[in-house]
Amino acid sequence: MNHFSHSAWHAIPLDLNDYFSPELLPYLKQLEFSPNEIIFHINEKPASLLLLCKGTAKKYISQANAKMPLVQLLQAPDYIGALEFVGAQQTSEEIRAVTTCHCLEIPLEKCRRQLLADTAFLRQLCCMLGKRNAETTETYAYNQTYPLENRLARFILHHLHGDLYTARQMDAAEYLGTSYRHLLHVMAHFIEQGILKKTPYGYAVTNSALLQELAERT
Repeated sequence: MNHFSHSAWHAIPLDLNDYFSPELLPYLKQLEFSPNEIIFHINEKPASLLLLCKGTAKKYISQANAKMPLVQLLQAPDYIGALEFVGAQQTSEEIRAVTTCHCLEIPLEKCRRQLLADTAFLRQLCCMLGKRNAETTETYAYNQTYPLENRLARFILHHLHGDLYTARQMDAAEYLGTSYRHLLHVMAHFIEQGILKKTPYGYAVTNSALLQELAERT
């Protein structure tokens, strides 16, 4: 994780005045997380609220059988730690960066009271939580309705690093609600179609147009 000064805020593709009142801006700290770096650890009580300004992260939940399935993709702009901030849950699930993630950190010890009185922040928080709920419902419906090849194509596009797909196959199977065996069968079909090519570092996308077409097919 890298820290940045306020002088580097030009890298943040958001107008911060839409998210915070001016008096909160001096408390913000810019953070960068590398792909696969843990942003929040499991069962952590966050001391900060993060605004994901750029990038994609993934959320795992813990279960009684000790498994941690991937359940959600978080895409900028979104808040990380919002449920803990509002008291909907006490500790965090594991949040891990998919791509390079640029975040703004808001220290709760210093800013909680101001945040709760900040109408700009509360408006954005409500909108983002509502949007996330709608996207979760849409993803569930999509997974119930469309063939695995369309769903997998969309998942791969969300997990690209340049032209390389490196996500764990078990993560993909759990998120897409399919068996590991069925997932591997569709991956093999993508290779046969010339969409993907297996490399020592992951799967290289060799036909991005066809992959995009499959992801957008409805």
